Formats: sequence, structure tokens, C-alpha cells
Amino acid sequence: YAEEKVQNNLSHKIESNLKTLGQELAKEHFQLFISNATDNVYDKKKLIDFQKTLQKEVRIIEQTVHKKGKQFLESIQEHGYTIADFAYKKSGIAGYFVKMYNKIVELPTKRALAAQENGETWISKSHKEKATLLNLVENYWQPILDESIEYINRKYELYNSAILVLKNLRVLGILTDLKSEIQAIMQERGGLQISDSNLLLNKIIDNSDSPFIYEKIGNHFKNFMLDEFQDTSAMQWMNFKPLLINSMAEKNNNLLVGDVKQSIYRFRNSDWNILAKQVKNEFTQFDYLEQTLASNWRSERNIVDFNNQIFDTLKDDFGELIKNNFNVDENIDNYVERLNYIYDNFQQKSEKKSDSKLGYININFLEHDDFEAASLQKVVEQIKHLQDNGIKASETVILIRKKNEATPIINHFLEIAGKDENKKYNFSIISNESLFLNSS
Repeated sequence: YAEEKVQNNLSHKIESNLKTLGQELAKEHFQLFISNATDNVYDKKKLIDFQKTLQKEVRIIEQTVHKKGKQFLESIQEHGYTIADFAYKKSGIAGYFVKMYNKIVELPTKRALAAQENGETWISKSHKEKATLLNLVENYWQPILDESIEYINRKYELYNSAILVLKNLRVLGILTDLKSEIQAIMQERGGLQISDSNLLLNKIIDNSDSPFIYEKIGNHFKNFMLDEFQDTSAMQWMNFKPLLINSMAEKNNNLLVGDVKQSIYRFRNSDWNILAKQVKNEFTQFDYLEQTLASNWRSERNIVDFNNQIFDTLKDDFGELIKNNFNVDENIDNYVERLNYIYDNFQQKSEKKSDSKLGYININFLEHDDFEAASLQKVVEQIKHLQDNGIKASETVILIRKKNEATPIINHFLEIAGKDENKKYNFSIISNESLFLNSS
């Protein structure tokens, strides 16, 4: 692995890479993937054999494409022509053959496809020997292009897949070794990693029905309430689902509580699609009631009113933004439909007893190039404004996405706290953790 990194002009130091790779072991997609492997399919010998097979496939495809490119270039040379004699020169059909000669395997360009459909597009209209060249296109070069495009279209998926797998095959071997070492340590200590608990339960349940599961755990439950359901992971849902199905089949009531919009917090392995659509799709045989709770008992009225207005506008605007500005696939309408569903019935009513218009919102859009300096200045201005209006430092929290964004804020506060103009303000930070989004 280290040698391969050096060959690719990357650092031979792999400690940080191994730490990053090790984090994949706790992710469900890897746990499910590796747990389904049988007969030591990922041991080193089999991985090496697989690597050699893929390298051979890549080599054969590249050599075949190279021969086609070479056949064309030698043919035009034999007839006394060069790439400059073709339309668009290196950017046109001749350039496509040059790429093939250089063992670059890519799908035919628009000009290559046009040349396949119409021989006239090979040569510019003003070429003095256009008639002679078009005759050569028809009798010599068009067949080469047809064979090349047919071959590349047929092999492209295999080629790309092989290239991608080869890039990550050593990583898979390292992950397998890391997992084996961790399992050995856990077995020696008689322990289990928290991240493996869902996988253990999943193996015990193994798509079994509820009576078998209850027999295993020694208890029987009639009703379930799953709170913060938007944070449920795919594996957790596989573990819960048979219990819920059995309970509902026995006419018992169950409660799933969650808000897809809160998935912005991105808890480990959570999948908001489960709450957004999967539950309804998998429980069509049962009657269920979907109820939106409109009462907000926490936020001040100004905050609730603002959210009602802004999301009503953004829902429609963002849908149009996706359609007009992003290169997404033919399922774009599905994305917009899902967005509208998530923010359907989002209107809330403040249940605060106070009639006062409390609650403060201020939004600033900053230039990307000057974001860090400008954002620090804005944060200081806002804190001063809040404290001038009676808000204590202990009632203020700064939310950030990444831990490394905390350091500049802390350093800036320490730097400005001692200045004369700031002596009446409190820029003390009680706990670094209070700055982190994942601790909010």
C-alpha cells in the first residue's frame, strides 16, 4: 500500500490514512458488506488473484483500443495525410483516434458519434481534397471507427469498473486486516465494540419472525415507541421491523416519532429516507395514521413566524433551483417531489403564553473568499448586540459544523477580549464542546 502511494507521487506515510480507513469499520454499509462474505473471499491470496485478473482485463482493453488508434493513424499516413487534414484537427474525430492510440479509453465524443452517422463531418467543407478524403473515409476509416465505437461501448463499463476496483482493492485488504486485528483484541478482552452491537443483533434476528426473537431475548413486547426516528439507520430498521410487524399484526398500537428536517444533524449511519418514504412503502398492509404536530412549545413567536414564512418561500424556490442549475439525472422530478413532501405541513403555531414579540433573527450572506475574517467580525458584532440588549453570555451558543472551525473563533475571542472597547462585554468560553454542532 505504501509502495503504491509512492508510485502515485503520494506520501509514503500511511498512519493518518489508516486512521481514516479505520473509521469505515464502524459504518453500516461496510459492516453489512463484509459480514456477507463467505469462504474468506477477502483474504490476501484471493485479493491478489483478483487484482491480477482485473489488471489483465484492463491491459487487453487498452491494447485493443491502442491498436485501433494505431491502425487509423498509420492508414492516414500511408495515404499522405495528417491530423490537420480532418475537421477540428485534434479536437475532432482524428483527435479521438489519437486518444485511442494513447490507450485512453473513453466513450465516443459528440463529434465521433456525428462522424459515425455522417461521413461528411470527417472533413471540413473548404478542404481542397475533400472528395478524395471522403472516399477514403467510406472505404477505410469509417469501418475502423465503427469497430472502435462498438468495442468501447461494449467494454467501457467493465473497464471503468476494473479501474475503480483496482484503485481501492488494497484498501479493502487493509480494512479486512484491521477488522481481523480488532476482532482478535475484542475476543482477548471479552468485549464488544458499541458500533458492532447493531450488527450482532442483526445476525441474531436474521430476518426471523418475532416469536423466535422473543424466545431469544426472553421477553415479549406488545407496543413500541421509537423516538427521534429520523436518526434510525438501515440496520437498526432491519432489527426493529419484524417486531413492529408482529405487534401490528396483533392489532397493537405503535408510535414512530421523528422529523425528517432534523436529519441535518447527521447522526452516525442515519438514513432519513426510512422515515420519509420507506416505512409507508413497507407497511402498506397495515392501517396507520400520519399526524403532524403543529404546536411549538419551545420557540418564541417571532422565530416560529419567521420559519413559517421563509420555508414557505424556499420550498418552491429551491425546487426550481435544482431544476435549472444542477446537472441531475432524469429522476429530477422525484427529488423535487421528495423535497416538497419533507416540507409539507411544516407550518407551526407558537404556544408561548407571552404576548410579547420575543425572538431575534439576523441572516448575513458573506463572500466566499473573505468568509473566515468576515464571519469572525459578524460573530463579534452579534454578541455585542445581544449583550447590549440584555442577553447573557451563558445564554449564547455558537454552532459550527467542523471542530477545526472552533479554533479560529476561540483565538479571536481571546485576542479581542482584553481591548478597551470590549471590556464591558463577556467573550469567555466556558466549554469548547458547547461550540460543536454534534453536541448541540
